Amino acid sequence: MATGDGWTSRLITGLAELLDAADVGTWRPTGGYTAEEIAIVVRGIPQQPDRLITLAPYRVPSPIGIADFVQGVQLRTRGTTDPRVAEDIADACLDLLDSASNLTVGGIAVVQISHRSYTSMGQDNNGRWETSSNYYVEAMRPTIHRHD
Repeated sequence: MATGDGWTSRLITGLAELLDAADVGTWRPTGGYTAEEIAIVVRGIPQQPDRLITLAPYRVPSPIGIADFVQGVQLRTRGTTDPRVAEDIADACLDLLDSASNLTVGGIAVVQISHRSYTSMGQDNNGRWETSSNYYVEAMRPTIHRHD
C-alpha cells in the first residue's frame, strides 16, 4: 500500500478537499501557503500562515462486527490576535460539516458527520487565538471482520 492509500488517510484528505471546495480554506497536500490564505493541514501546526485549520483523526468506539464505523476528527483552528478570526473559521467549518450526510469523502461513503464538542484553546505564543472542535464521522469501513 502506498502512503496516503489507507482508509483514515483517504478520509482526512477527503475532508480537507471538502473544506477547500467550499472555500473554507485552502488545501495543498505539499503545503506552501500564502499569508492571506487559511491553510488546511493534517496533524501538523506550522508557524505560518496565521490562519489555519488542522485535521487530526482519533479512534472512538464503533459498533462491532458491521461495516458501520465512527471516526473521530479533531478540527483545530487558529486565527490572528483578534479572537473573532478563529471563531469565524470554526463557524464556517461547523456550517459545512455538522449534520452533513450521505456524501462521499475521499472515496468513502459517509453516512453522517456530527459536531461533538468545542473549546477555546486560548492564545498561542504569538498571541493568535485557537479553537478545537471534535466531529464524529459515521462511515462505511468494511474489513475482513467487519461487513454488512
